[in-house]
Amino acid sequence: MVVAYPFSDVTPAAVFVPKHWAERRRAAIGLAILAPFVVAAVFSRPWLNPTSLGGLACTVLGWLLFLAGAVFRLWATLHIGGRKGRVVVDDGPYSLTRNPLYLGIFLMTLSVAAFLQSLALAFGLVLAACSYLQVTVQSEERRLSAKLGQEFRDYCRRVSRFWPRTATFRMPEVLPVDVRCLAVECRRALRWVWIPLAAEAVMRLRIEAWWPELSRFS
Repeated sequence: MVVAYPFSDVTPAAVFVPKHWAERRRAAIGLAILAPFVVAAVFSRPWLNPTSLGGLACTVLGWLLFLAGAVFRLWATLHIGGRKGRVVVDDGPYSLTRNPLYLGIFLMTLSVAAFLQSLALAFGLVLAACSYLQVTVQSEERRLSAKLGQEFRDYCRRVSRFWPRTATFRMPEVLPVDVRCLAVECRRALRWVWIPLAAEAVMRLRIEAWWPELSRFS
């Protein structure tokens, strides 16, 4: 059963845990890691013609990854909305992985590699994700551990940090939903629509004769 409730401004007392320097510069680090792989993917020829059977299969895979990521983020928002950082949420997608929102983003961005038929970009995205998990998620979990205590540490021992593990999956009997957080996530999802559209546009450019080819490795 799903129960909707309005957004509440009541928050628990903050526990100060300083951010790691790499966490504060996570966007710059991620871009630095991805930049050469993006260049290799964009300024190279696709492996397959987009209209061929293999090319269409890559496009379908891209859409499946993108939609799976969007659905996973929405599902996670239904469970965490209004409760993030206040209590340990360990049901639904949070019983599969401790970071379902990040997993959703990863799947959506990985869809670009499928759209562009780029193994290089897929590798770069995995490297960037590993870097993010190594620094940012560890720092976030230190703060949550300081705030939520032993219950959160027990949760971390049970549930995988990133890759889903079905053995720990469970669903609650009642699911409270923060309607405001849900609306915010829906608006955010609309902004993510540019990902497949931009990827398809770049793919069309890569097959043009005048498009520069700087790399043979995509």
